[in-house]
Amino acid sequence: MSLQCAMSGTSRPRAGRWFATLLMAGPFVASLSIHAEPIADAPSFAVAIELDTGGKIVAPQVFVKTGEQFDLVSADWRVEMTVRKTNTSSDVLLAGKLFKGLSVVSTPTLITKVNETAAIKVQVEGSCDPLNLAMVVSPTP
Repeated sequence: MSLQCAMSGTSRPRAGRWFATLLMAGPFVASLSIHAEPIADAPSFAVAIELDTGGKIVAPQVFVKTGEQFDLVSADWRVEMTVRKTNTSSDVLLAGKLFKGLSVVSTPTLITKVNETAAIKVQVEGSCDPLNLAMVVSPTP
């Protein structure tokens, strides 16, 4: 009496194909798992802003990651700014656009030290309300 179970004629090729598929899929799945690791977060910053538009002062604080744009609106003025790191750890770059109504008035780019004030004043010809913008950028943990 034999207790060995012989595989049927179609089972052996299927098992061989299954085994070959696993051998080929193994490196692919391994490479996916290597690339699926979390990417380090971009540096975050707290930006303290003081916006004076002809006597109306707004002083919010925004939290942004490097490269993200933030907007601020006061009266007819709108400010769009982006904070970027520079090659040195003590400097940051502030780039953006200043709008009066729908028109772009200025496209400033400011380089400043971390925790120091960067300021700009804009006066549109024929307008009585200037824009005074001061920002202090601080890194967040």
